[in-house]
Amino acid sequence: MTPRILALAGVLAAQAAAQSAPSTVSAPVGRVANYVDVEGGLGYSTNPYVTLGKGSGQAFVRGSVRAVHTRVSARTSTTLSAFGEDTAYPRHFGSQKLLLLNAHHDAAVTERLRVFGDLTGSLDQSGRLGTRFLSLGPVVDPSTTPLPPLSDAQSGFVASSGRTYRFGGQVGGQLSLSAIDLLTGRLGADRVLLRGTTQDTSYNSYLASVAYARTLNARASVGGIVGVQLSNYRHGGNATVFTPQISGRLALSDHTDLSGAIGVSFASIKRGGIQQHVNGLALNARLCHTGESAQLCAVVSRLQAAETIAGLATTLSGGITYSKTLDAKQTVQLSASGNRTSRALGGLSSVAELPANQSYIAGSAAYTRRISSRLYSGANFEARKFYGAVQSTKADLSASVFLRLRLGDR
Repeated sequence: MTPRILALAGVLAAQAAAQSAPSTVSAPVGRVANYVDVEGGLGYSTNPYVTLGKGSGQAFVRGSVRAVHTRVSARTSTTLSAFGEDTAYPRHFGSQKLLLLNAHHDAAVTERLRVFGDLTGSLDQSGRLGTRFLSLGPVVDPSTTPLPPLSDAQSGFVASSGRTYRFGGQVGGQLSLSAIDLLTGRLGADRVLLRGTTQDTSYNSYLASVAYARTLNARASVGGIVGVQLSNYRHGGNATVFTPQISGRLALSDHTDLSGAIGVSFASIKRGGIQQHVNGLALNARLCHTGESAQLCAVVSRLQAAETIAGLATTLSGGITYSKTLDAKQTVQLSASGNRTSRALGGLSSVAELPANQSYIAGSAAYTRRISSRLYSGANFEARKFYGAVQSTKADLSASVFLRLRLGDR
């Protein structure tokens, strides 16, 4: 099958952040949580690789394992998680493998200084990793957590028939300058590889950022963020992106929080002795509500020079996630997102099979019911569709049922 490059919804950054960010409220102070979920299921997908034309429907068998370790004390928190999944299509498509590994640690060195570090690795095929519900806990208060992850494993371009590998990490710290002033800094690195296509590529990126926030009152804070990102591409060329932004946070109620930033990205792209400059709007906003039994989060972002496997590109994305505990035995989770990505800027990558503009929409839902203290059953639903400048793909609609066994803590 000829590989095509799909624009995968960057709004799933919120979900990816939940997968890799510290869930400091997911366990009481002093508690250690350890568990392993083993899951198996059967289902049907109408277009597994989101191919052009009619596609080819396939029944599938799916198995996955997820392990989580969380330790929270009065001064530190540690989270380790691993997720692996294999979906086998008996007829023609072989199998699709997904992998996500995360490690986080943060510690209060003094009453004023807190340090943190993160490591992450992932394998994605056909953009399916972004449709999995892997959050470790409730939405964390953004006023007490580090900046978002270095990059989003679900943003940018993804080859429909290839494998996307990502490895990254960051270290940083938060310093309380006073009772109302907070300074956050971090350094990070990221490596992304596209394999299994006729146009394999890769890039490395390095990022440094400083953020300042001042608390105005019990519900509001304002500040600024300055970030610098350097990128080197396998097939030649490099890019530097400088992004200053004004940021703010407003607690609309005890359970609803609005935060965001707006500014300008200044990108310098160099390849083959030719240098190109691109400037444009950079913004992001997040509205989250956390109740006793339900959580809702909506995000929107625009990046003038977003980093992708196809080089720098302009992206506009938005989406919403929702989860609710119906009762002691039943939960539901919903997610919907959309992304529009322009042609890569500066020709930094050899990946040329791109229309001038691409759009990708995705939605997923999950229902889970507890059968016993360790056994669960449920159903998953997914929908994905790609819109290109020349031809759109047939939508992929899939549904499956599963059984899950939890080992360790219940």
